[in-house]
Amino acid sequence: MIDKGGYSYILTNSTRRVLYTGVTNDICSRMWQHWYESPESSFVYRYKVQYLIYFEMYHTIEEAISREKQIKSWSRKKKDRLINAHNSSQKFLAFFPDDGGLPEISYPDYDETLDKEL
Repeated sequence: MIDKGGYSYILTNSTRRVLYTGVTNDICSRMWQHWYESPESSFVYRYKVQYLIYFEMYHTIEEAISREKQIKSWSRKKKDRLINAHNSSQKFLAFFPDDGGLPEISYPDYDETLDKEL
């Protein structure tokens, strides 16, 4: 069996006040769904949580799910430290082209040793 891999990710809103942690095996398609297909009753829609601010790649979706659960259990302060360790400017990492295609993802330089400091 070939594993597709997976991503755990954190989204925020335009003011960076709300965080949403999720998991997917296709980050570009998932961002598209968050931007254009979220039901009005969803957390993402209600809080306009559509901006990718952090993500991690894994060899298996099971690893990504495990990490998502771990991050979800953390305090806001610890999540902020994780984000800042890898994306100190907290720039939005997903951008949508004018033609309405899939998003372009910006990949920050990761230093795994930073995680140990959290």
